[in-house]
Amino acid sequence: MPKAGRPSKFQTLNLEQVKRMFLIGLTDVEICNILKISHTTLWNWCHEQPGFMETIKGWKDAADKRVEQSLYRKAKGYFQEEEQLFHHMGTITRATVNKYYPPDTMAIMYWLNNRQRLNWTQKPSPEEDGDLINNQLEFTSVPVDKKEHRFERFIDGVHA
Repeated sequence: MPKAGRPSKFQTLNLEQVKRMFLIGLTDVEICNILKISHTTLWNWCHEQPGFMETIKGWKDAADKRVEQSLYRKAKGYFQEEEQLFHHMGTITRATVNKYYPPDTMAIMYWLNNRQRLNWTQKPSPEEDGDLINNQLEFTSVPVDKKEHRFERFIDGVHA
């Protein structure tokens, strides 16, 4: 016996379009707005349509993997071929150059803080409160070598 009420939009859903939306990283809410459905409807489809939830998870995982690879690449630095225009003596020349993008410090920190939390966390552990750290530090006076003193004065702009 057919269900009473309006027919489901799921049957008319363009799954290839939905896939593209998930692969470019749109959120569930953004996709629901584009499809003109409520978030509850999407949730219901995930639980009522066989395999739909697993399919969506796969699309989301693929998008996450692409971002992870981009972050890794940015943290390590990379070369990328680019096309550039050069102007020399009235002649414009188009050339492909292999441009180097150096490692990005913030990408490195983000990667290490999340992947090796115990070794690279930015938050002090509970045992390392300020008093404990200050009590462990010892400040000693070290005599400055005459050559080092002259070098420091040279760097500061005063030539000795």
